[in-house]
Amino acid sequence: MFETSTLLLRADGLSGQKGDLEVSIPSLNWRRGVPLGMAHDEGTPVVFEPESTGLLRIELHASGNLLATSTLAVVPGGELAPSSSLLLSLYAEPPRYLPTGTFEVPVLVVAQQSRGPSVLVPGAVTHDMTVHLEDSHDSSFRRVVTIPRGESTSSATKVPLTISTDRSIVAFHERGPRSNPLDLSWESHGPDLSLRVFPEEEQTCYATPLTPASFTVFYVDGSRRRAVPEVREVVAQHGPGVQITPWPKGDVDNLGAARFEASATSSIRASVGFHEPDIGGHAQATVHFILPNALLFLASSGGIIGVLIARRQSLWRRGILHTCFELLAATMGGFLLYLCVLQGWLPWPPPGPGLVGELPAFSFGLIGGYLGEAVFRRLSKHLDTSSS
Repeated sequence: MFETSTLLLRADGLSGQKGDLEVSIPSLNWRRGVPLGMAHDEGTPVVFEPESTGLLRIELHASGNLLATSTLAVVPGGELAPSSSLLLSLYAEPPRYLPTGTFEVPVLVVAQQSRGPSVLVPGAVTHDMTVHLEDSHDSSFRRVVTIPRGESTSSATKVPLTISTDRSIVAFHERGPRSNPLDLSWESHGPDLSLRVFPEEEQTCYATPLTPASFTVFYVDGSRRRAVPEVREVVAQHGPGVQITPWPKGDVDNLGAARFEASATSSIRASVGFHEPDIGGHAQATVHFILPNALLFLASSGGIIGVLIARRQSLWRRGILHTCFELLAATMGGFLLYLCVLQGWLPWPPPGPGLVGELPAFSFGLIGGYLGEAVFRRLSKHLDTSSS
């Protein structure tokens, strides 16, 4: 039979918030709700009765969100155990994310005593026990913690954890053997990071390099966006007919995001996949590229207006065939000039999304129609120069 234990629940830093706090011990299927207002100032006691010795993980939730975790050791009653009879073990709590974009694993040192063959239970120490922590993979990692008298666990030591670093932590004190190593790696103790792409819904863009589809790829831990300080490479995968441009490159920035632009010059519905090789994350997006037919038609109409402005009354004095030829040349001139602008084939104007729209289409069509046959010679000369 175990004595009733009392937890003092104090909610520092949550003033002004409303709702209830919930403290739970998952292994015992035990939970209690506490009004947030009662947990301010001096705190509020929460009583529970343990069922066995060992370590208990305590979780604190508010509005369904996990706020904090802690570990409680349940020790046998009776006299305190001398240091020489205790063995040390290490216990890793779930990783924590810091605002700096780093992760750390809280590690506890637990003093244990033998209660039969292969049976170890937490043991309260007779005096303050100084414990040293070392990492056999990193000689620069050294920590010193204390297990207070009458208790069996130390305060948590924050061990930094990165994607590319593995650790093997051991604990020891002057009166006993070293603990078994606690191996920490991203695969076994790191957060479950994955990739997510924004926007998730299908994008519709014109099939021109001037209006690419933009994607932002970032890390998430569950539903929360996470920044990773290490530079990770995100690789984009796509099918034929689509060009992917990393912006400015495919490395993840300090906000944990990589940006890409996808463009095409033909009508196509394309799937673009993103892959991060270190964490094995995948994300996928879809973009539908459509031909700017309406804009090219508007440019052709602008070409007719352009030739009417340029020729005025003389357009109708040269016969029906010549008039039809002039109108056809103006229509094609407006069409081709704006097509070259959309594809970025001309040195001027500088390419940009501002050139895609009804007003630019009509304006360049007007210029093409105004120039008439001359626009073909100028475009041909420039395209021949560019290809050579």
